[in-house]
Amino acid sequence: MKNVRACVTVAATLGVASAIAACNGILGIQDVEVVTPDGASPGADAGSDAASLSDAVAPDGDAAAQRPGAVTGVVHFLQESAALTLASGTDTLEITKNGPFELAFAGPPSGAYDVKVTKSPDGQECWVQNGAGDKGKPTSGLEVRCTVVRASIGTLTTQILTKSATYTKMDDVEDVVFTNDVPARTMIALSVPSIRGIDQDLAQWRVGVFVDGELATEAVGRVEAGAPVNAPVVVMHVPVLPPAKHTIRAVWRKVDGRHPSGTARDIYREHAFSSGADVRPELDVVVLDSLSTFDKYASTQTTSSLGNPPKDVDTSLGIPPLTISSVKQPVLMMASVPDLTGEGLVKLLLDGASLAEQRKVVNAQNTDTTATYTPTGFRELEAGSHTLSAVVRRVSTISASIYGTSAGEPGLSQNAKKPAMLHAFAWRPGAKAAWFEGAPLGATPTPALPDDLVVPGSAVEITTDRPAKALVMLDIQQLNAEQPPQNSPIAEGYVFVNGARGPGAVAGRQGFDDDLRSNVFTRLGIVDLPPGKSTIDVRVRNAQAYPMYTAGGVRLGAVVLE
Repeated sequence: MKNVRACVTVAATLGVASAIAACNGILGIQDVEVVTPDGASPGADAGSDAASLSDAVAPDGDAAAQRPGAVTGVVHFLQESAALTLASGTDTLEITKNGPFELAFAGPPSGAYDVKVTKSPDGQECWVQNGAGDKGKPTSGLEVRCTVVRASIGTLTTQILTKSATYTKMDDVEDVVFTNDVPARTMIALSVPSIRGIDQDLAQWRVGVFVDGELATEAVGRVEAGAPVNAPVVVMHVPVLPPAKHTIRAVWRKVDGRHPSGTARDIYREHAFSSGADVRPELDVVVLDSLSTFDKYASTQTTSSLGNPPKDVDTSLGIPPLTISSVKQPVLMMASVPDLTGEGLVKLLLDGASLAEQRKVVNAQNTDTTATYTPTGFRELEAGSHTLSAVVRRVSTISASIYGTSAGEPGLSQNAKKPAMLHAFAWRPGAKAAWFEGAPLGATPTPALPDDLVVPGSAVEITTDRPAKALVMLDIQQLNAEQPPQNSPIAEGYVFVNGARGPGAVAGRQGFDDDLRSNVFTRLGIVDLPPGKSTIDVRVRNAQAYPMYTAGGVRLGAVVLE
């Protein structure tokens, strides 16, 4: 389905003349169709989350006529108060704002030219497409884009508490503020490495992102009485943001109603466990259409509810399958299932085979839990059509549901702001990317693992010719703990870049007399790569000195964004 709706949006934003050029670019490429449960076109909310566009954002640089001895073009995504410099040979031009420009050439009105960015603004890398040609007949479509890649990482290294039953800002995570001059797909990912509830009581929480002051999406978690489980949370949102200055904020809150008194108990973010290890929340914002490495994004979603699925049977999550038409290229794929109660296994299927799985099993058969599942996989797809889908398998006698629609689940009613979704991010065939899919580390019980145990075979390499930012993904299917009473199994998992610890997450239980039998985590983060070859690997560590766990189904992915 070609994205006619996107052209309407562009027309309203840019005006008729510019929209014609924009829609020519958008309609020139067939993209993945966005499907809703009833087969109709997405509504305003669904469309902003799931729209599939072509490679280009709305270009408007060809409006000015080319003339011999000069070349015209357009700049996109240059941030406020920033400047870049273009050059072709000895001819240079400084640009301080987005929009059309003209670079005049000295000397004869014919001969080759090649426009390059010789100086990028602080915090951005700018790149040129269609920059080479002949002065006598300049090539059309010259365009300069400047990458918008932002990571806001929490600064506090102590336990953080919230008592708020309404959304409040994560104090130590700075807002991400940026400007778009054209409509653009934007990936927003909030990774919170560890949240837990107060000891001896029920605790429930929501973590979300605000876009320009309004809740865009959220994830939920809960632990039962006497089980302060440390649970990582990932929230993913990919809207098409209009031209404007935008503010992205990380927020969280406790949920009233779980405690018998009706008042929610406090929730905590943990930061430090084993010696020298900090885990901090990270808010990542990537304007996908500003990147030279990005090809296209697509998703499907549903806001319908799923009742109690049969035990030990793979059951559709109700998310329409996502068809991915690709050349041979790297693709990052993810399912995000915000509210799943009970004990379950969520599978992300690629062409009917398991691509990634996550398993959640609680500590006791007479209690339940709620978790956000985000199984994630990264690999190179062969050219052709592929199908991404997701299923859930109930693994115990505890009833399960999505969106907390079962009786007695206050605060978990259906909410259109957090649909279950499938995501696919396709990168250009020439993008620098690497990935690893590993087997479990061992059988339960496992002796205490040493600090920073490298997952066998997980090391991947990426080579860049200049400093660059990369998106990394850490996904672990399950963490098992088989413990004597009163011990405190806590597991940590980290991405290491050239031997330095990067994004990490924590899962496990603290000091209660029942066994945590499984927990899962996904972690996304943005890392800095130096020029040359970089080695990225996965390491796990035991945060306490007890024999405790098996790490299963470890996956790693990385792609250079600039």
